[in-house]
Amino acid sequence: MYKVKVENVSKIYDINRNRIAKVLSLLTFGKLYKAKPFYALRDINFEVNAGDTVGILGLNGSGKTTLSDLIAEATVPSKGKININGRVSLIAISAGLNAELTGEENIRIKCLMHGLTEKQISERYDDILKFSELGEFIKQPIKKFERDEVETGFCDCHSYRSGYPGCR
Repeated sequence: MYKVKVENVSKIYDINRNRIAKVLSLLTFGKLYKAKPFYALRDINFEVNAGDTVGILGLNGSGKTTLSDLIAEATVPSKGKININGRVSLIAISAGLNAELTGEENIRIKCLMHGLTEKQISERYDDILKFSELGEFIKQPIKKFERDEVETGFCDCHSYRSGYPGCR
């Protein structure tokens, strides 16, 4: 029995050249300006069964975050459907992060979201901080971080949970 089934999913964005074009498109219902579609994902199909662990790998701009956002139900597909049976662990590394909170606060929240207890988080926090390589920046709101720093810094609590090699 599948936990996640993605069937013929596409995510299409309108790439307007500028704000005027976007306003014209909206006000004229596309009669004066035709939308230029951009396929972030096109006809994706797969199933994930109970107990499977799936990683989404790809180059920048290949649709990893878009697919993660769709599975996390943060957005909806333009075409196709996604069926979810039960609870799916958050897939997007940055999903659930609050840009106004500090790195430390977000790490604790993210680890709680992945099922770690307060005690487990406290026991592992120093290692998580070391792995993140954020040092004293961990006390800053994450909105001040670069995207790569956020992704690196927050993948580790899931790594602990899933038994990723090199983690306890």
